[in-house]
Amino acid sequence: MTDFGTFVDELRAAANPYASFDDRKAFRARHATLLAQMLVCLDEVGVIGANPMHVDPPAHCDLCSADLAQEVVFIDGETRLDSTTVSDPDGVTRQIGAWANMCFACFSRDGVAVGWGSGQLYVQRRPGEWQCIAGGDPRAQDVDE
Repeated sequence: MTDFGTFVDELRAAANPYASFDDRKAFRARHATLLAQMLVCLDEVGVIGANPMHVDPPAHCDLCSADLAQEVVFIDGETRLDSTTVSDPDGVTRQIGAWANMCFACFSRDGVAVGWGSGQLYVQRRPGEWQCIAGGDPRAQDVDE
């Protein structure tokens, strides 16, 4: 397990505006579980949140079929499973995994990361009502502003 000081140093390096997409993605993948847990805690204390509600939330985890109504969070994100080679508009080739709606246990085992282009973290606010608290489009405007 990474100590907190190392995590913070790596976070600062990944947050540098000059960090590459691949470096940021690698950071998110390396610390996926810790970041997801931290985001839920930050949402609970009111530091993040207020993002859109999921318009058509899934009922079950795509990987293990767990009933998501019994979960606190789920992640709609890239997995390490069934990777495919894709090219972005700039011609850069990358390996990406299949996407899935995952319970936290499956995300911890098979998920890549939470972040724009990697996965969105949803918290169940009321039964069947899920709000994206992290990983959404950073350019999107808050509808309540």
